[in-house]
Amino acid sequence: MLLSSVSFAADYSDDIHKNDYSWRQFNLMYAFDELPGESSHDYMEMEFGGRSGIVDLYGYLDIFNLGSIESSDKADSDKMFLKIAPRFSLDGITGKDLSFGGVQEVYVSTLFSLDGGEDGTNNSFFGLRADVNVPCLDKVGVNLYALYDKSFGNRDGLCNPPIFNRGEK
Repeated sequence: MLLSSVSFAADYSDDIHKNDYSWRQFNLMYAFDELPGESSHDYMEMEFGGRSGIVDLYGYLDIFNLGSIESSDKADSDKMFLKIAPRFSLDGITGKDLSFGGVQEVYVSTLFSLDGGEDGTNNSFFGLRADVNVPCLDKVGVNLYALYDKSFGNRDGLCNPPIFNRGEK
């Protein structure tokens, strides 16, 4: 049973920064027939994340067509895509251990996606996240989000009902 596992909550009792860490990684990649549209192109990805006090962060920045190759299908496209997901620990904010069952920690969660174009991706998710201990899978992030979308020419914005998904790293 999922909720019968023991939960070990983040401890904020003596030092809010004792669990701090950060990481980053750079990747040079080439996509072959990437869907949709079977796009082939080179790109660099900088992936990053970490924790400082009550803030937990994950994100990445993709920069396309690094060689400025005119024959690339990204030659006349947006050169950048950014996804960033700051989360704010409710345990840390309240100073209380809110863990229960398999739920390790609860957050106010956000996710922002945007590219460099005028009519491209530009959306934001806002909601709650829980880090859940799942046997054989370690920790899994689970989100309940509402979407605010200003993508692809929808500049008035559109707020969609909450959605459920498995979280970013």
